[in-house]
Amino acid sequence: MSCPASASNPTTDQPAKRPRTEETGPIATSPACMAAPDTSAPRPPMMTVPPSIEKITLYSYWRSSCSWRVRMALNLKELPYENRPVNLILDGGEQNKEEYEKLNPNRAVPTLVMDLRRHPAKKCGQPDPEGPPMENPITTLTLTQSMAIIEFLEDLLRDRGVRLLPVCPLARARIRAMALQIVADTQPVQNARVIAHVGKPVDQGGLGGSAPEWANKWITTGLVALEKLAIQHAGKYMYGDTISLADICLIPQLYNARRFNVDLSAMPTLLRVEANLQEIEAIAKAHPDLQPDAPKQE
Repeated sequence: MSCPASASNPTTDQPAKRPRTEETGPIATSPACMAAPDTSAPRPPMMTVPPSIEKITLYSYWRSSCSWRVRMALNLKELPYENRPVNLILDGGEQNKEEYEKLNPNRAVPTLVMDLRRHPAKKCGQPDPEGPPMENPITTLTLTQSMAIIEFLEDLLRDRGVRLLPVCPLARARIRAMALQIVADTQPVQNARVIAHVGKPVDQGGLGGSAPEWANKWITTGLVALEKLAIQHAGKYMYGDTISLADICLIPQLYNARRFNVDLSAMPTLLRVEANLQEIEAIAKAHPDLQPDAPKQE
């Protein structure tokens, strides 16, 4: 077994030959992908049966990059959900209303609310315990921040649908690095709140600059760096030939790049990956134009 880190050749669709390193060598000899087991430690107890999902509600905005990421993750994990739109513009923004702020103190989207049914304490593979049913078996969780939501879904339901993060620690780190190049370094400086402040006149408390130029500059800077990472790691998708967390971060950022007229001609690797991703139904149906709160086109 190898740590899944080799890229594919886009012209032949065959794995590219790369020198054997700790990243590509057998997992049994890879310090990055395997820690020596502690044979003296007692075996952990059998895990209890995980809770089952009763209902998922996603508070989102049709063109929000962060909401879009979570929609794709839910689709790839084959999880049905109720989409509850939050209009970020109408009447000063529904996210600023007191009722929504109780759900999300940051007054942003997305917010995910999940009802989980807890099961009586039992071990996996054992018969149900006798006795009365549990009191209040439903637990409601409220989660914010797209990356926290997505990684929670991955940890809770790793083997359901598409696995968005591999087992190998080094591969996970590579994928997270590409995802965070977008989520931490690029998207935050061009989101709606920031560019609104950039474009607001100085006498109204803003920076009095050009919001489109600001967004274009920082998206270009972020994507140029991401292209260099993708050249190293991409196959059919951002990391080899398996969809990952990095892919669902890429799609909304390229959409935003086009909104702000970023020249994408120097990013062929990202564009090739995007074209491959657009063929996947779970990703295609999360597109902003297909959401219930998207403006109706005449």
